[in-house]
Amino acid sequence: MKLPCQLPAWVLSALVVWLVAGPAAASAQSLRAHAPDRISAGGQAAVYVEWTESDAFQGGVLRLPQGWDLMEARWAGSFAAVEVRARTLQAPGVWQLIPEASVDGQGTLILRVRAAERPGRGAWSFTPYRLERPDPTTFSLIPDAGLRIEHGLVAAEPARTENRSLHFETGGRPVMLTADALPTLDADAAFTVEAWMRTSHTDQVVMSAWDGQEQVPYAIELVVDERGHLVFYQGMPGDHRALRSLEPVAQGTWHHVAMTHDPERGWARLLVDGIAQDSVRHVTPLQRGIAPGLALAARPGDEQARFSGEIDELRVWAVARTPSMVRSTLFRQLPQPAVGATFLSFDEAIPRRLLADGTRAPRPRRTDLTFSRGITDLGVQQDESGVTLSWALQGFPDGRFLIERSEDGSVFEQVGTLSASAGITTLTGASAYSFRHDDVQTLAFYRIRHQRRSGPEHVSHAVKVGRNEQIEKPRLAVLDGSFPNPFNPRTTIHYELKEGQDVSVSVWDLSGQRVAMLWSGFQEAGRYEVPFSADQLPSGTYFVRLASPEGVQSHPILLMK
Repeated sequence: MKLPCQLPAWVLSALVVWLVAGPAAASAQSLRAHAPDRISAGGQAAVYVEWTESDAFQGGVLRLPQGWDLMEARWAGSFAAVEVRARTLQAPGVWQLIPEASVDGQGTLILRVRAAERPGRGAWSFTPYRLERPDPTTFSLIPDAGLRIEHGLVAAEPARTENRSLHFETGGRPVMLTADALPTLDADAAFTVEAWMRTSHTDQVVMSAWDGQEQVPYAIELVVDERGHLVFYQGMPGDHRALRSLEPVAQGTWHHVAMTHDPERGWARLLVDGIAQDSVRHVTPLQRGIAPGLALAARPGDEQARFSGEIDELRVWAVARTPSMVRSTLFRQLPQPAVGATFLSFDEAIPRRLLADGTRAPRPRRTDLTFSRGITDLGVQQDESGVTLSWALQGFPDGRFLIERSEDGSVFEQVGTLSASAGITTLTGASAYSFRHDDVQTLAFYRIRHQRRSGPEHVSHAVKVGRNEQIEKPRLAVLDGSFPNPFNPRTTIHYELKEGQDVSVSVWDLSGQRVAMLWSGFQEAGRYEVPFSADQLPSGTYFVRLASPEGVQSHPILLMK
């Protein structure tokens, strides 16, 4: 896509100086970036560069990997949005970014990019300008290498799944779900609304029970604001209450969002990917309003969608679920709804009885969102010449398995691989696998690592084999690993609890010093994801530790800046 190359008048009147050799001195200004580490090849993503100081933002130089393209650039300030002109330079993948008007104070530079069509690794960088005035009549914009930020990214091969989702385009058809088919969504009723969503666009209406009339009270509206954050609104005439995500989520990657309302206790909460983001206690109760239903990609009454992206696994519960309850079902497909609840997987067309009169819903389309439940039924048989491992996989069989062995149960080495497509489909729909390892050991431990094309690895519990040994009982807490790994500067730690228990998740450096405590307390059974940001840490190897009543498990992670 070609972007305008004309520069605004306020820049043409200046002398723009490019310094090629030698970095400029760093100033007190600072940048903070929010960007996906991995997107599908050919897909779109959004990068958010936050300007956190009060000095004016002057623009800068953007570099993208080979084959990547800049689709849109704009500035979202505290009071107004400003278009950003992008001019390609002589070097491929390099753009000069200049705001249309001078912008003062804090704000966010939003860059919408398209990944290369071919999978591969790379890095993007942004170097801001600083303003210098050689004399009162001229000024120079100089790339400040001391403030340069750089992050690695991957254009990944899209995952092949059988899952489907609803795809929306701005200006297309929204979906209106009738109130009769849903739990009550008003201020007097407890409810939880949760779904998976993906978008790279800002200023969007994801779902709403409010028609936009100021005099009408409402209990739920979910939007993406002008800076890419999710905002859960509740309101009544003259009083709109907002719960906001901690970071931008409109990055072109999948996120799970949950909104809970508990009128008995007076609380409302917003969760993203199972992590609490914001909450509000309604000291003044909300006024009750009769919800006309729930609109997806728009507000009730809208004829055109206000959302461009995907929505999947919509669940509306008649209870205010706790964060631990939300996390326990985060990666589970639930074909049967709970009593009084409505679940829509979008694997098939929405039933007509759920749609408001006159509504035509888009047909679900295949997507790359996966709900792998990991490895199950791991077993082992030993004979005189070796062992035979067997296991099952629920969900679409993508990627491969690494078979790992250990002599002490702590340090494992790879002894074989097996393609996930080599499984045999069982009557339950699972894929069954077996692997033969011709090795005789008095005592050994085996486990299976599932490497997926898109998403984190899953690691099974270990089984113990040996002379007169029985299979070791499965662990009640399993540290699956981290994704991405290596990472810069953020990764997500994955673990599973077979039953409720007290656990702690922490990160340690090679000197044995703890650098972060990510969680400590009781958690119910389920799969969990905990984000970890290493913005302030140097490059190197660190260890994630999962401590439970059974003991401590550790996993190395590599920070590459």
